[in-house]
Amino acid sequence: MPITLPAHPAAVLPLKQRWPKRVDGVAAVIGSIAPDLAYAFIPAWNVDSHGWLSLLYWSLPITVVLAVLVRRAVLPAAVHMPDLGQLHPRDLAASASVRHALPITAYSALAGAASHIVWDLFTHESGLPLWLPMLMEPSPLGVPWFKTLQYGSGVAGTLVTAWCVLQIGRHRMLMRWHGEPPPSGSRARTWWPVFAAAVVPSVVLAIQLPDGRFPHILMSRAIWCAILAAAVATLLTRVGDRRRSMRER
Repeated sequence: MPITLPAHPAAVLPLKQRWPKRVDGVAAVIGSIAPDLAYAFIPAWNVDSHGWLSLLYWSLPITVVLAVLVRRAVLPAAVHMPDLGQLHPRDLAASASVRHALPITAYSALAGAASHIVWDLFTHESGLPLWLPMLMEPSPLGVPWFKTLQYGSGVAGTLVTAWCVLQIGRHRMLMRWHGEPPPSGSRARTWWPVFAAAVVPSVVLAIQLPDGRFPHILMSRAIWCAILAAAVATLLTRVGDRRRSMRER
């Protein structure tokens, strides 16, 4: 399979750059990885997340829910990131206050997930190789052609994603689209330790759970761990801030 992150978002990031007001970038990016997020629950729950019907019963609902969570509890934490030169990851915090209309979020999520399914049709043995036997033939690399497409598209997608991220950061596109991010403040001293305390044991647990040795399952679980740990860190930091402000009154 192509690398879930950072390869698959390459299919939707150019759309966000081209039509920033018509594409919900958060939903499109999450949608582009949503089919693989189901792998985290294997073997307890083996849902078919790569069929066309799964766009409606898996990718769309899970993307909408995660888009809300990411906007409310993950993106605000971007203000605690280092500036990283031309990348300017702090600008992501400006997206936290954006609220696209539900139809825009929905079709952005579906576009992202559909791009994932189409991509995988060419790179999975259960896709087009069943109908095009030539894709099962060995390539000069010594592996079937569909595997060559899998590895090659993963590398190409990663490079495209990196280029898009660099362009978005270098030209401060997020600021142009959504305005200035909020100031960093002093929360970083609290947020990062809480995030580390949440994400490290959860990733260790993800490895120890059944089938944690498989890369695609571990990557899916790691993405879930990172999202949920960031949300927990943001929420706990806010609670701490409110308690301190109440004591100071």
